[in-house]
Amino acid sequence: MLPSARKKMSSTYKVERHGDRVNRVGYEYFLNVFATAGGFTGDANIPLKFVGSDLFPGICDVTPNAPICVRTYSAIAQPKYEGTNIALGMNVAMGWDRFFVTLPITYAWTDVDVINETVTALNITPRIGMTGDMGDRGTVAVFLGATYLRAEVDILRRWRFVSASETRTAGTHSLASTGR
Repeated sequence: MLPSARKKMSSTYKVERHGDRVNRVGYEYFLNVFATAGGFTGDANIPLKFVGSDLFPGICDVTPNAPICVRTYSAIAQPKYEGTNIALGMNVAMGWDRFFVTLPITYAWTDVDVINETVTALNITPRIGMTGDMGDRGTVAVFLGATYLRAEVDILRRWRFVSASETRTAGTHSLASTGR
């Protein structure tokens, strides 16, 4: 992770007097800008199920009730993958008294060797909360927030199914996943 740049944008305070007590009332806000870069490797076990009519459309168009057409085929894909990731982001935050509001925004580009194109993702996570003093135990922050994640992935691969008695090539299939 690259070092982040924290820049204090502004502060506004006013002083209120209540008898012998003086309160500093106001708010602070700042902008934190950051960039990250990294690499990764991994593996997975992905269960797959296909209806025979999807695997053998030529045969099943002619004989739709053939045993190979109505059968469900199962397999487990075990891909190994590696890639790189770069992200740019910022966090705008504002606090006053014990309360705070924060708006982190991150845009990432990820290249994975098992995917044909760069995956991009936008993540926005606004939060509002408050902090409390827990004495010798420190400070606690409680917040309520939401997450918006937009990422689009289109995976196009060639699969080969191997059983004890035969080898079949299933062909090229596209699995599309869009998160919004």
